[in-house]
Amino acid sequence: MSTQWYPGKAVTKSVQITNTASGATQTMTDLVFEISIQSSMYDYHSFCEIQVIDALNFLSNFPIEAGNKIDIKIQYENSTQDYEFYVTKISKIQQIDKERTYSIEAISKLGFLSMSKKWSCAYFGTTSEMAASIFNEFDGGKVGIWEESKGARWFISPQWTPTKALSYLASESISVDGKNRFVFFQNCQQEYNFCPVETLGRKGPII
Repeated sequence: MSTQWYPGKAVTKSVQITNTASGATQTMTDLVFEISIQSSMYDYHSFCEIQVIDALNFLSNFPIEAGNKIDIKIQYENSTQDYEFYVTKISKIQQIDKERTYSIEAISKLGFLSMSKKWSCAYFGTTSEMAASIFNEFDGGKVGIWEESKGARWFISPQWTPTKALSYLASESISVDGKNRFVFFQNCQQEYNFCPVETLGRKGPII
């Protein structure tokens, strides 16, 4: 039977978890009850919470640990969206009869890296150029809007995380017309944006 589509309908095609240390991979699509993906201009990175109903003892057979990669494929009527998140913790574990329910909380790759990675390095250029260099250095991922900023300068990361450096450079950036400050954040399509809020308004629903 063909899928009956209506506005807002989405189908979870696959949810796959990978142990990044061993490379072992397991599919857990049938155990997933709900997926919530959230983003905000003020949180920098997108977040994911996966609600699991586990009657197969999956959590014991394939221990889920912080740093495990989760690949999610969601199908919409006219497109398919792939997401990549990294586990931060398991929460809300409950035993109900022969089933166990729990939530897997995860964050984007750059967000997870920024939980532990700090570095020092000197950069020169416009704040937009330096931010792009740092973003690429840490394999930040997909880009939505990355706008040019005004003026060149030096910047030294004093044992900061990538997130702190990128958010600082955004706060120090000003548009080439000298009117608007920048923001740095990831939207729900997992695209990072480095631009003024005014640009977001002209481009449409970016968040």
